[in-house]
Amino acid sequence: MMPETLVKTASVISSWFSTPSSEPAIIVGPSSEHQERLKTSEDANPDLLADDLVVAKCAENEAPFRTAQYSSNTAFPEPAEICDDTCGGIEKTAVEYEHLVMMVHGVSGDPDNFAVLKEVFEGQLQDESVLIVRSQANRKEGSHDGVEACGQKLAREVRRIVGEHKSLKRISFVAFSIGGLFSRYACGVAFDPKTKTVFGLEPCHFLSIASPHLGCHVEGEAQVPFIGWGLRVPYVDMVLKPVFDLFAASVTKIMYGASGRHLFLDDGDAATEPTILKLVLDIPGEGHFFSSLAQFRTRVCYANACGDALVGWANASVRKESELPREKCEELELIGVVAEAPLQDGCWGNSDEKKLEGLADPRDGLGKEHSVGDFLILNRKGVVRFMLSKLQMLPWCRIDVAIKNTFLAHTNIIVARKTLDSVGLPVVEHMAHRFSDLERMVKM
Repeated sequence: MMPETLVKTASVISSWFSTPSSEPAIIVGPSSEHQERLKTSEDANPDLLADDLVVAKCAENEAPFRTAQYSSNTAFPEPAEICDDTCGGIEKTAVEYEHLVMMVHGVSGDPDNFAVLKEVFEGQLQDESVLIVRSQANRKEGSHDGVEACGQKLAREVRRIVGEHKSLKRISFVAFSIGGLFSRYACGVAFDPKTKTVFGLEPCHFLSIASPHLGCHVEGEAQVPFIGWGLRVPYVDMVLKPVFDLFAASVTKIMYGASGRHLFLDDGDAATEPTILKLVLDIPGEGHFFSSLAQFRTRVCYANACGDALVGWANASVRKESELPREKCEELELIGVVAEAPLQDGCWGNSDEKKLEGLADPRDGLGKEHSVGDFLILNRKGVVRFMLSKLQMLPWCRIDVAIKNTFLAHTNIIVARKTLDSVGLPVVEHMAHRFSDLERMVKM
C-alpha cells in the first residue's frame, strides 16, 4: 500500500498540474436572446450550440476581431455562417482566412487557459486574415489519453477546420506544456513528404511554451523540477531519491493516465519505440514526426528559468544543462523575459536547404547493433540525450523567462488564470510581439 505521506504528496502534485478555467470576465457565452435565435432560426446550424460559441471581451472603441472557436465534435458551418467575436454580440462573417493559428493547451487544461493569450495576440496582430483557434480536442480529462491518441484527436480537429476554410494557406501552432507534444504528433501524421505541407498548408511558425520536449525523468535534462528541488535538500536526498525512482512514474500514470506513462517514456519495449521518442523520428506508415517539425519556417521555445515545478529549463528550451545561461538569469531580479536569442536563430536560411535534406535519416546515431527498443532498455539517459541531439539539429529561437518567488510559473507563463497568473502578463505580451515580428520576417 502506498504510504500516507506519498498520497499527500500526490495530492499536492495533482493540484500543481491542474489549470482551472480563467475567470468569466474574459470569456462569455452567447446571450439567452441569441441562444433562442439559434434554436428558432431556419438557417441556424443545430450543432453550433452555446457551449461551442465564444465571445472575447473587447475593450471599448476597439475594433472587433474575426475569430471562432470549435469543439472536436462540432459540425462546422460554411465560412459565411462562422460566428465572429464582437463587442455587441455574435455576427455572421464571410472573412477569407489565410493563416490558421492553433493554440493547444496542456494536461487537464481547456481552451479558457488561452483566453488572455488569444486576446493579446489578436490585439497585437490586428490582421483579419489570421484565424486563431483554441483547440478543444483534448480538454480536461481528455488530455490523459496519451500523446498518440491526443495527437490524433487534434489532427482530426485541424482537418475539420481546414476543410471548412478553403482559403487557408498557412498553419502555425502555439502550444503549451504537453500540448507541444500533441501538436508535434498531429503534424507528423498530417505531413506530406512530397509537397512538404502539414494538413495541406505551409507550416509557418511552431511556438512551444514550457513544453517537455524530452519527456520526464528523475534526473538529467528531463528532470521534473519539483523532484530536483527535493533532491537538493541535504541528507533528505538519500531518502527521496529511491522513492522518486520507484514511484514518480507510477504516481504520474495514476493521475494522468496514458499521457503520464508516455511522459516518463514508460511505454516502449524491445520492439517498439516510446511514443515521445517517435517524435524525433520518421516512421513509415505512422508519421513523419521529425520532418514535419523541421519543415516549419520558424521554431521558438519559451522556457521558465525558475519557478516551474513541472517542466525544467533545459527540457523546455531544448538545451543541455551545461548550456543554460544560469548566471545571466540568476543575477537579474526582473519578472518576465530575461534572455532571448535573435528570432533568426529559429529560422531556416536559404543556404540551409541542403542541411534540411540531410536530416532525412531519422535513426542516425542510434547505433547499428541495437534496435530502438533495446537502446531504451540499455540506456534510458541515452535516449533523452539522443532526442536532445536530434532536436538541436534544428534551428531554435530560445527565450528564457524568470518569474521568481513562486512555484506556479508553469501556468503564470501563459496567464492560464487571469487573476492568479496575472504576473505572467508581460511574458504573454512579449509572445504576441515576437509572433508579430515573425510574421513580418517571413513575409519579407
